Amino acid sequence: MSRRAPPYAVTPEDRAITDHLRHRHPGEEVAWVDDGELVLHAHRPIPTDPSSAASVPWSPVIDLIQGIASIEPGRSHARLRRRLFSSVPLRMMDAAFVKVQAKRCAVVLSGAAKRIVGAGVPPGRVQGEGPGASRLARAVDVTPAAEEARAAVRTAHHLSPPPAGGLPMEVAREWALRARREGELHRRDRPVGAVLELPDGEIALGAMNRGGEGRSLHAEVNLAQMWWARRGAPIPKGSRVHVTLQCCRMCAAVLVALSEDARGPEVIFGEPDPGRFARETLLQTFDRERPFDRLSDRLADRSTAEDLSGG
Repeated sequence: MSRRAPPYAVTPEDRAITDHLRHRHPGEEVAWVDDGELVLHAHRPIPTDPSSAASVPWSPVIDLIQGIASIEPGRSHARLRRRLFSSVPLRMMDAAFVKVQAKRCAVVLSGAAKRIVGAGVPPGRVQGEGPGASRLARAVDVTPAAEEARAAVRTAHHLSPPPAGGLPMEVAREWALRARREGELHRRDRPVGAVLELPDGEIALGAMNRGGEGRSLHAEVNLAQMWWARRGAPIPKGSRVHVTLQCCRMCAAVLVALSEDARGPEVIFGEPDPGRFARETLLQTFDRERPFDRLSDRLADRSTAEDLSGG
C-alpha cells in the first residue's frame, strides 16, 4: 500500500529567500527554484484587479517554468523536477502547469516572509550573513527569457500563417503541418494545431506547438497567451477551440481559466491523447470536450459559413 508523502514544511531559509526576492522586486510576487547551482526566479506585479487576475495566462510560476525551459531546454526537465516556491497561492492554471511541467510547488505567503524579517533577516540584504544568503548570491532572473519566448512564438505565428478561410479543423491541421515542417518540436512531441472560433463563426486565431523552444509551449497555451496579449480579455462565451490532439491537463486548465464561460469553451479534438496527463482534465469534468465528427462538424461548419455569407 503506497503512502502519500507528508506536506512539505517550509524552512526559515525558504522564507528568507522568498522575502529577499520580493524586496528585490518591490510590489511584485515571485516564484523560484534552487537547481543546486543557481537560484532561478521569476516575478510579476501584484494584480490591481484581483477579479480578472484568475484569467491572465501568465504568473510568477508560469514565467518561471517557461523561462527555465527557454534558457536551456535540455536541462529544464531536471531543474523543474526540484521543488518550486511561490510567494502567492497557485491558481487553477498555475497548479496545472506545475502538475504537467514540473513536480511540486510550496507556497510561502508574504505574511510568513514578513515574520522572518521581524526575526532578524533584513529585507534589503541579498548577500552576507543570514538564511539563504549564499544561495541568493547565485540568483538569476528568468522573467525576461519567458517574455522573449512568448514574443518569439508570436513572431513565428505572424510569419506566413496558414490560410484562415477553411473549416476550423482543416485550419488546425494546417497549423499542425506547419509545426512539423518547421521542426520546433520536443523530441517526444507530436505536431499539434489549434484554432479559436468565435461565436459568430470567425476563426480569430490559430496556433501550433513549439515544444523545441520550451516544453510548455503547447498549441493551446500559445493560442491562449497570444489571445490575451492581443485582446487583454477572456475568450468570449460561446467560442469553440478546435485542436488536432486532445488537451492535456495544463492546456485544459488554461482554456477554462481564460474563458468567459466558467466551464470553458467547447473544445473539439481531432485525435484522442492516450497519455496520463490527458485524463481527468477540467474540460472533461465540465463535459466541454468532444471528438471531431467528420460528417456533423463539416455540415455545421458549412451551415455557419453560408449564414455568414448570406447564402
